[in-house]
Amino acid sequence: MASEWDLKGANGADGIDGRSGPTGPSGTNGLNADCSWFDDTRGQPGTNGSRGVDGQDGTDGQEGKSGGTLVLTVSTFNGGIQFNAVGGDGGKGAIGGDGGQGGQGGAGGSGSGCDPGGDGGIGGDGADGGDGGTGGPGGRGGIVYLYYQANFNMGPVSHDISGGAGGTGGAGGLAGLPGAGGAGGDGDDGLLWSDEDGENGSNGITAGANGISKNTGAPGPVGEFHFESIV
Repeated sequence: MASEWDLKGANGADGIDGRSGPTGPSGTNGLNADCSWFDDTRGQPGTNGSRGVDGQDGTDGQEGKSGGTLVLTVSTFNGGIQFNAVGGDGGKGAIGGDGGQGGQGGAGGSGSGCDPGGDGGIGGDGADGGDGGTGGPGGRGGIVYLYYQANFNMGPVSHDISGGAGGTGGAGGLAGLPGAGGAGGDGDDGLLWSDEDGENGSNGITAGANGISKNTGAPGPVGEFHFESIV
């Protein structure tokens, strides 16, 4: 069984995933109606929900390390050894964080049995997802010099000096959804007359955009292998 000289480069570290954005703050509920003879006010509208917070970008994968360098001189070479000097693989690109959902609209204030209810607030828009990280490039293959005075090896010397594979790119984060609209406040449902309920607020207008998925890193270049006589 052949013995192996391990000169393989270390793999690059993976990127760090982006954090997801939090949900946007909800709107404030409207004040209830003030039922008085002289200063009568209807239920107040709820305020709009806020936009969600964007997800963070994932970081890039790091480059793989190069394969090692070896210079070996032997008087007689009979084979039985192989060299693994492959470059390290690039680190994976990290995933982008998801965008935060829009905040819910505030509820409209009640008519308190004497006045119309207030309208509900509009839901906040969803936020954008973070971009993924680019995969790290692969490391260069190693460099091996093998010198001999007499070669009795039958066939080629087994060696691998390939460059490392590039790390896969990270996926973009998902878009945040729009927030729900706030409920309209109750109006007066009296026997002689009725005041209308407040209108329900509409949902947020737009969802955020998905983050951009990034590319795989480039493979590392091939190394060198030299098998030469010193005679």
